[in-house]
Amino acid sequence: PLVVAHSLGAQVAERLAARQEFEAVVLLAPVSPFGLVSSTLNLAVQEPGLFASLALSPLLGARAIDPAAAARALFSAELPVELREQYLRRFQLESSRVAMELSVQSWVPRTPRRLGGLVLGGDRDVLVPRADVERTAAAYGAQLEVVPGANHVLMLDVGWRAVAERVAAFFERRS
Repeated sequence: PLVVAHSLGAQVAERLAARQEFEAVVLLAPVSPFGLVSSTLNLAVQEPGLFASLALSPLLGARAIDPAAAARALFSAELPVELREQYLRRFQLESSRVAMELSVQSWVPRTPRRLGGLVLGGDRDVLVPRADVERTAAAYGAQLEVVPGANHVLMLDVGWRAVAERVAAFFERRS
């Protein structure tokens, strides 16, 4: 299969790759195979309000999240407000259990499986910062591309077409 995974889906793809060979894999703004501590600390510095509301979300649910802060972290300012609001209505909170497991993973090092492929990250992403994207690409033995002006949700933002073209070009070169 040709696999495209975003954010936490990169962890799912890595675990699937342990059971099955991929023809090619593309990871968009992937959560690091080394866990969430680095990303979490970056978020605390870059978007302290969003960090605090995410920390409270296991207790208060989605109402703890400031939609404006979430929108800043997920999308570029150039995304039309109507689209941003439409997308935000569909978002759900991440699993607290998964977040805890990925935080523990930061303290219990493991060697990620070398997937090859392509890793894409946004240069404005505060959820998965560039340093984590670079480290992930190196760990997986993958080609790295950083998308200028992109936040976390690369495939829905204003630059989605350029991202899709990069993914398609990568798959075309592989097949």
